[in-house]
Amino acid sequence: MANTIYKTQFISIDYLKANTPIEDNVDDNKLTPNIILAQTTHIQTYLGSSFYNRLKEGYALKNITDDEDYFVKEYLMPCLAQWALYESIPFIKYKLNNKGMNEESSEFGAPSSEDAVKFLRNSVRDTAEFLGERLVTYLCDNYNLFDKYNNPDVDENLSKNSQTYFSGIYVPKKTSRKRRR
Repeated sequence: MANTIYKTQFISIDYLKANTPIEDNVDDNKLTPNIILAQTTHIQTYLGSSFYNRLKEGYALKNITDDEDYFVKEYLMPCLAQWALYESIPFIKYKLNNKGMNEESSEFGAPSSEDAVKFLRNSVRDTAEFLGERLVTYLCDNYNLFDKYNNPDVDENLSKNSQTYFSGIYVPKKTSRKRRR
């Protein structure tokens, strides 16, 4: 049973392809690890380990509440799809094999430049961060519906984080200074 809970994914490959620009011909084996990565790193950070594990358990054991089901379908799944796309982009462009890293190419298309890949990833990250902010706002506004979000377990190893945007710029907090006379 624990193995079933461990393997629970909130979105399927079909959902990912239907809700992102990923084409149907992209190999599912390139996408599945990135769904798991995005779910584990980004979504768990928004929810905290207690609520994240509760939702995984609820889906695995089929005892999810209506409020949790609504939250997952309307907020978590769209956010997870964007983070999974973000994590997948480099591995759609490149493949890793025993000869090293190689760029994928096609007889009908030219490979994208590194700048184009960075631009695309940044655009996808902006969308994912917006959806993450929307997810966290919904949880904060409706905290009374989600006991494990509002009252996480004492031994939670990853507490929830309400900081949903990354900027690569450090902005120190202002400190009060005495005025010079």
